[in-house]
Amino acid sequence: MESASHRAFVYGGAILVGLFLMFGLVGFTFAQEDFEAPEVEAVLFEGESEGVSEDGNPGETSPEQELLDFSLSHTEERPLIEDNYYPSEDFFSVEGIHHISVQFAVFGFLLLLLLMMFAFLVKSPYGKKFIFSSMVFVIVVPSLFFVTSTVYINVISDTGGPVHWHTDFRIFACGEELPPPEPKHRLSNKTGTPVLHQHEDKRVHVEGVLIDMLDASFQNFVRVQGGELTTDTFKVPTGEGYREFTNGDKCPDGKPGEWNVFIYSTNVEDNTVSKAVLEDYINYVPAPYIEVPPGDCLIFEFGPRQTDTDKICNFYQLEINKGNLTPTWNQ
Repeated sequence: MESASHRAFVYGGAILVGLFLMFGLVGFTFAQEDFEAPEVEAVLFEGESEGVSEDGNPGETSPEQELLDFSLSHTEERPLIEDNYYPSEDFFSVEGIHHISVQFAVFGFLLLLLLMMFAFLVKSPYGKKFIFSSMVFVIVVPSLFFVTSTVYINVISDTGGPVHWHTDFRIFACGEELPPPEPKHRLSNKTGTPVLHQHEDKRVHVEGVLIDMLDASFQNFVRVQGGELTTDTFKVPTGEGYREFTNGDKCPDGKPGEWNVFIYSTNVEDNTVSKAVLEDYINYVPAPYIEVPPGDCLIFEFGPRQTDTDKICNFYQLEINKGNLTPTWNQ
């Protein structure tokens, strides 16, 4: 009896440890490789907006209301964005490995529960040995898959493993700064994916493994939040809905506008800041820095064509004011 109890204790402990190990590895794998985009749905303005004065009474339309009416005329219903962050359906892609990992986790958990039930019902010593051997197999095989797939993904990635990069940005349209989108889910404080997202802070967060460096492009950053960015059009997801502006559209003042994009970069060797026009902004990938600065600052302005901007990200302005950074342009 004593030896049987001892064996039961050892078997039970081994099963619990195996379960803990297997699902711990599942959690780690998902935290690093969950590239599935959230179900972001277009939040549209309801109905037609009527001109009201700033005190709320009908009358002269405020500049803010004119801009709202303008963006309404360029807002269209957007379907749910693509389910897969990494588009490849190949078995050895991040997406393929992710789905196999989910199947392993679910199937392994259910099979272990079934084997545990049989372990209490079967009286034969040989039957019990077979059941416990099956339990070990169910625990070991998925665990080996999670470990090897995680190593494989890190090896084939452009970044060689997880990264943590940040870039700040601000978006202006016809003189008005557009607010960031709000998280849809109560249990999440971010919009986007685990790897590419923001926290209502006007900051690009890259946190995870990048198979392809362009997975972290600004175009993809906008896409995973439900918006769209091309060389001509920017459908900006905001807390108020989608605001769409295309080169050639007119602002409320009647003047045609276009997207002007600028980048502030830090030279970490001499602590200077440079400002330049960013031409290929759709393929921009954040600089490899955790803090901003030295991480970059992007300024998007829809309005008349311009070669300079007086807008700047808050943390850059703060460091300049404190004397920690020296601008290379005349202020």
